[in-house]
Parts: sequence; structure tokens; C-alpha cells
Amino acid sequence: MENVCHDELITLNRGIGHLLGKSVLENSANPLGPATIVHAFAEALGTLQADARVKFLILKELNQAPLGDLAAIFADVNRHL
Repeated sequence: MENVCHDELITLNRGIGHLLGKSVLENSANPLGPATIVHAFAEALGTLQADARVKFLILKELNQAPLGDLAAIFADVNRHL
């Protein structure tokens, strides 16, 4: 996910870092970054009463399909920052 959104993440980290008063903000420390999003989905999947294969397919689909959308969302947030 970070590779697909690399350019947007650099700008996003800079903008969010500025708001948080940090000169350098790593992807993992960004409250709007990919790690936060993946963690939220993983946590939600943990509560899902489904077979492990179903959960794996959901994570696989998340990793493939919405990446373009996520990059567009990051770009949108960057325009507002």
C-alpha cells in the first residue's frame, strides 16, 4: 500500500507532521497513514465470525482493489492541508 501511495504519503506525512509539531513524521506514526487504516481493517476482521479463508480473501481484496482510491483520498487530504 505504501508503494502505491508513496508520493501522496510524503506530502501527507509532511502536512500531518506540521500539524502535530513534528519536523519528520514516519508513515507508521501518521494517524491517517496506511498502518492506521490496515490496523483498523484487521481489528474489524478480528470481530468477524467467518472462516480464516474468508478473512484472508477480504484482506487480499483490500490490498488490491482500493489502493487507487486510497491514493486519491490521500491526494485530496493533501490539497486541504
